[in-house]
Amino acid sequence: MRFALVDHDTNYFTKPAQLESVYGEIWGKIPISLSVVPFHACTKSGAIPQEYWQGDRIFPIGENKKLVEFLKRKIDENKISILMHGCNDKDYKCK
Repeated sequence: MRFALVDHDTNYFTKPAQLESVYGEIWGKIPISLSVVPFHACTKSGAIPQEYWQGDRIFPIGENKKLVEFLKRKIDENKISILMHGCNDKDYKCK
């Protein structure tokens, strides 16, 4: 039997320490894919702080330099794969 983990909602607000605390003991033991939100919008989500649940701001993951460097390092170490999770995770109301 084989396993792979997919973690949704890695985004601008994700801290490398959060990913280390969850996956630190299993890096390299099983494949880990991080589903990344490239431009997180203000929306109600457990993945972003409550004070950013409303508003018009967009938070590009590329502006979180520490996270981007961390992800690049883990890719280079062959410990993670990156998947794209939507574009901004905004909940658009369809009429």
